[in-house]
Amino acid sequence: MESWTAFGILAVNGISDWRKGEICLIPTAAAGFAGILWQLIARREEGVGLLLSVLPGLLLAALSRMTEGRIGMGDGIAVSAAGIWMGFYSILRVLIWGLLMAAGAAMILLMQKSKRKELPLVPFLAAAFLTERIWVIL
Repeated sequence: MESWTAFGILAVNGISDWRKGEICLIPTAAAGFAGILWQLIARREEGVGLLLSVLPGLLLAALSRMTEGRIGMGDGIAVSAAGIWMGFYSILRVLIWGLLMAAGAAMILLMQKSKRKELPLVPFLAAAFLTERIWVIL
C-alpha cells in the first residue's frame, strides 16, 4: 500500500508537471508529512531510515540550486515525498530508471530536431514506477 501512495504522488505531480510545468506543492508536502507520521508511528521507523529515504530528493533539490533551476525544485520535493513512502532503495531505483527514460526521450527529441527544450522529470518517474511494478509481476 505504501509504495502505491508514492505512485499517487508521482502520478498526480507527473500530470501537473507535464501540463503546467510545476508540481502541486501543498498536496505533495502534505503527503510527505503524512508519510513521516506513518513511518514514525505505524512502522516505528528510525530517523536514519527516514533521512535516507528523502536523500535522493534532497540531492535533486541541491542540483536545482546548482543548475539555477534547470532541474526543478519541485522534482526534488516530489522525489522526497515519494521516497518517504517507498524507502531509499526503491526510490533510488525509480529515480535511476526515470532518468534513463527521460534521457531516451530527450535523445528522440534531439534526433527529430524538436523545438521543445525542456522535459518534465516526474512523469518519467511515474512511468518508471509502473514499469518496475510490471517487471516484478512478470
